[in-house]
Amino acid sequence: MCIAGLTKLDSRKSQLAIEVAHRLTKEIKNLLVLFIRASSELEFEQNYMESALDTPMAGAETRSAFHIIKHFVNAEPSERWLLIVDGVDAWDTLFGPKKFIEHLPQDSDGIIIFTSRNRDLALELVQFESTNLFHLHRFSKENAVELLINVSNGLGADADCQRELVKELEYLPLAVTQAAKVIRRNPIDIYGYLKLYRENDIEKFKLLDTRTRYQDTKSTDTITRTWVTTFDHIERDCKYAARIMYFIACLHPHEIPYCFFPR
Repeated sequence: MCIAGLTKLDSRKSQLAIEVAHRLTKEIKNLLVLFIRASSELEFEQNYMESALDTPMAGAETRSAFHIIKHFVNAEPSERWLLIVDGVDAWDTLFGPKKFIEHLPQDSDGIIIFTSRNRDLALELVQFESTNLFHLHRFSKENAVELLINVSNGLGADADCQRELVKELEYLPLAVTQAAKVIRRNPIDIYGYLKLYRENDIEKFKLLDTRTRYQDTKSTDTITRTWVTTFDHIERDCKYAARIMYFIACLHPHEIPYCFFPR
């Protein structure tokens, strides 16, 4: 199975894959579930090694991580397994010089779920796994308005104003969620948020390196604007929090220490 989506629907793809895993573990006894992050070739290899070291086969004679996991999932033919390869957005991750795609386990008792924002790559992964492609689209206008209302705890605004905001945000779930949180937590209404959103100059962000894995530039601009609007409020209300965010922006998203966020 491969779950593909638009530029910034990563959380929906990952959440859907995890939900599939949760439901399968309830239906299949002793299901082995492996979750591998794959935003880069290095991250994929490191995560795969960590998963291999967690298996009972890891203490055997020196073997590669791929050999360990392949041997492990094939050791008990009656055992079922699920491998989630999350965030395969770059071709080099699996199809690069190391040809990691050729080392993934292939067995009738197992399932591999890929998630990717790259539709062409997703189609190639579907051919490899001989399975189905599920493509996540933008929300409909009605679903986007419903999300806006739910996240903002039923903000008081007329329907036309709600529709204007979600249209401005291109019905992108992440953008709508960010906007709703800002409106909920600050003394600002939809009209005020729209004013701030439209004032943010996206041109300055285009001066940054444009070599990116994001292909939907328009969607990327929308998400950037919502993040900037959110950050403007954080910087205004808490300078210390803004300084922390400046620092963690330099870290890998999966390697941010929890100690930065004391309860």
